[in-house]
Amino acid sequence: MEQKHAYVHSWLQTVFSEGEVPPYEVNSGTLDTLYKMASQCQEREAQAQLLLTDLEQKTTEYQAETCRLKAVTDWVGVSLSDLTPTAASCLTSLTEAALALNIADCSDTSFCLALSRLSSHGVGERVAKEELVRKLAALRDEFKTAVLEQVSQQRVLSQLSSEVRERQVAMEKQKRETVFLRQKSEQYQKQASSMKAELEGLGYQSALGHSALLEGAREVSEIQGQLAPLKAQLVSYKDLPPDLDLARVKVEEARRKLLRLEAELASKIDLVHVEN
Repeated sequence: MEQKHAYVHSWLQTVFSEGEVPPYEVNSGTLDTLYKMASQCQEREAQAQLLLTDLEQKTTEYQAETCRLKAVTDWVGVSLSDLTPTAASCLTSLTEAALALNIADCSDTSFCLALSRLSSHGVGERVAKEELVRKLAALRDEFKTAVLEQVSQQRVLSQLSSEVRERQVAMEKQKRETVFLRQKSEQYQKQASSMKAELEGLGYQSALGHSALLEGAREVSEIQGQLAPLKAQLVSYKDLPPDLDLARVKVEEARRKLLRLEAELASKIDLVHVEN
């Protein structure tokens, strides 16, 4: 990490040679990014320097070729001004073609090699273009998918936001109701304490409570149930006089009446049998 920092700082000093290096955060992420940028920039500078050197060399070669051709034309007694417009135009076109193809001379071999390189480069460019088109199509599909996912997520987010707002409203309502019920509970507790103190002041006892009264009512119901058969038995003795002797006389009369009725019933039964 220290080597990277030194490398990056040296590169920044080179870049900002006319001013101070701006402050930056020293951490692994920042240093990795700056180190990558510095490596790429220095690599491009080296490539640019090589290209510049090549151009300078070709300029020198072109100048030498120009001097040679001028010497040849001077030797044969022909100057550029003596050329016809057509010949001058052809020479200019040949020169521009050589410059465009980046060749050292205007020989047939140089032109053929340059055209071959250009054709190979064109094939490579066409393949790269097709690959780029394919990547663009894939990126377009990924972009469409990402847009659809974003729309779906936005829809879900909107629904969730709506639900959150509704729940917040419900929670606020529950909160208010809870506060109201708590206040009512405290109020009722105070009233209950006040009423309890008032009842105690009036001599209230636990035996007069609701549960005690329910227990008493249950016991009364049981006693009433036990008294019912006794009352029924008492009704059977209701017609008897209170005196024992009179009661015995009453019973004897009832017994004789019963015997007489039995005799009458028996005679009627015998009469029925005789008639049959």
